[in-house]
Amino acid sequence: MAAELLKPFDLRLNVADGLLKTIFIKQISLGNRAIDRELVRGSVAALPVLYKEDKEPYIRLAPLALGRIELALSGVFEDAAMFSKKLTIDVEPSNDTPVNIAVGNSAVPRGNVLRVHLSVDHPIGDSLVVTAAYPGVDDRVKIDSHFVKFLMRTEGDNQVVALDESTSTVKPTHAGHALIESSYGGVTVSTCVIVTDTVAQIGLDRSDCS
Repeated sequence: MAAELLKPFDLRLNVADGLLKTIFIKQISLGNRAIDRELVRGSVAALPVLYKEDKEPYIRLAPLALGRIELALSGVFEDAAMFSKKLTIDVEPSNDTPVNIAVGNSAVPRGNVLRVHLSVDHPIGDSLVVTAAYPGVDDRVKIDSHFVKFLMRTEGDNQVVALDESTSTVKPTHAGHALIESSYGGVTVSTCVIVTDTVAQIGLDRSDCS
């Protein structure tokens, strides 16, 4: 079943008329592995059961994340019996343009460029995961990396970092600077990744990769 990000759609419940009043729902983002399951922020909700002209019950909901999303539904019938249902939908981007996008959790703003510091002697990567803000939506939407376009520029032929576009992660390989542009929904954000030889040197390089 396919759906569009933040676009409400109707989901039929296939239960007897009038026996359910409220459905509790949560959305879970599914990764490539069975253990990769993440509760989508802001997705836990109680939804009223609605009825079509043929009196078949349904709920109306909007996907809050991209990619493969599991919908976990539950409820209680009038006779106290439990209702439970799970299904997976594939959520694609809509044509709506986000207000803005942000990159990573540890990036530090410097002018119009975000900066991320890494060191060769402590080769722990960092995540350049993209989140987007949309009008009327309280929580930022995490964007699956498969929907983000990355463009990396480095100094000469020097490979400063290794970029895994499938997971939005970067790992340091050599000291230097790498400018990474992340684009989604017509919006682009630049991140300057600064790699030093040692952890002790982090913060000394104030470059913005310009």
